[in-house]
Amino acid sequence: MLFRSLFTGVPADLNAYRARLQAAMRLYAALATLGAFTLLFGALGVPALLPEGGNVEYFSGFYCGMGTGLALGFLVLILRTRRLLRNEAALRRDFTKYTDERNRAIRHRALLAAGVTLFFLLYIAMLVGSLFAPALFSFSLAGVLAFALLFGVFQLYYSRKL
Repeated sequence: MLFRSLFTGVPADLNAYRARLQAAMRLYAALATLGAFTLLFGALGVPALLPEGGNVEYFSGFYCGMGTGLALGFLVLILRTRRLLRNEAALRRDFTKYTDERNRAIRHRALLAAGVTLFFLLYIAMLVGSLFAPALFSFSLAGVLAFALLFGVFQLYYSRKL
């Protein structure tokens, strides 16, 4: 549901919703492929790039686990979406649920709350991190600035598009 929320606008009819789900499946396939590449990077790239004693096992395991989770999670989403597209009654129910005003308002508020919360948590991490770890400060500052910049860019884009 989160990734489908990234597609803007409300589909006008069932065929537009079907096209949106097919576009989402392409996104899911790209993200599953990214997960497979992350798995390969963790298994082959990390041991070759990190020096011995540089937490090779930890980072290799982390990337392998993250890649596996990403690949399998999006493969499951592909299979669920494909099954939904083949079942006309289930597709109609899902279309009704997706286009319902209340559900759209809930998704919008949840995305807004998540964004605002992330911004403030990064800001707090930046303030606290500056006292203990310069790297944490730099990372949090980059996150806050990137969030603010992306918000401004997307606001400009959607103000011209809508």
